[in-house]
Amino acid sequence: MRTPLLFLGSMELFSGLLVGISTETMEETMTKAKTAYPEIEDLKEDLDSLRTNVVELTRHIKKDGRKQTRELGHTISDGFENLRESGEVYIRDAEKIVKQKPMQSLAIAFAAGMIGNILLSRRG
Repeated sequence: MRTPLLFLGSMELFSGLLVGISTETMEETMTKAKTAYPEIEDLKEDLDSLRTNVVELTRHIKKDGRKQTRELGHTISDGFENLRESGEVYIRDAEKIVKQKPMQSLAIAFAAGMIGNILLSRRG
């Protein structure tokens, strides 16, 4: 039976503490914390500085990312243009060879088709 009474006594003490805490204003608590722990202000300043630096870093990353994306787009576009031009040159060269040697071109095309057919029929 002593345990419930001890428990009730503890609850009364605890509720008394809560009442004492709740009557104290938040402003008084903050004032006490500032005077008791001056490091808290330093931490707040450091956190504010860190927050500002993260925002600035995010802006720079966005700006640099857009710039790099544009540069990459131009590089890819130039690469495709060079590929298209070289492809056109190879097609013109192939057309010249086919016109100069039509029978040889036909035989090469036939042989390539047969080799492709043999390779593909082995897969199935």
